[in-house]
Amino acid sequence: NKNIYVSREESKELDEDEFFIADMIGIDVYTVDNKHVGVLDDVLQYAANDVYVIKGEDDKEYLIPAVMKFVPEIDIEERKMIIDPIKGMLD
Repeated sequence: NKNIYVSREESKELDEDEFFIADMIGIDVYTVDNKHVGVLDDVLQYAANDVYVIKGEDDKEYLIPAVMKFVPEIDIEERKMIIDPIKGMLD
């Protein structure tokens, strides 16, 4: 039950489709048709896959599985995530 801190310079080099969670928190989230959904508030880590917690402008939380089917694009430099939700995912 201890935390380990590693400087960015000493951290693992990431692949093209990998991101540090700390870099992702706070990015804006949009649907594929450019509708603003909210901001990435947290990343829940599970054995099967991570789940993105998106806080909407109305303080509603949306849980989006972190899989390519639902999250086709993440642009850390632009601070933008694109999601492709299925019916009912954003209700």
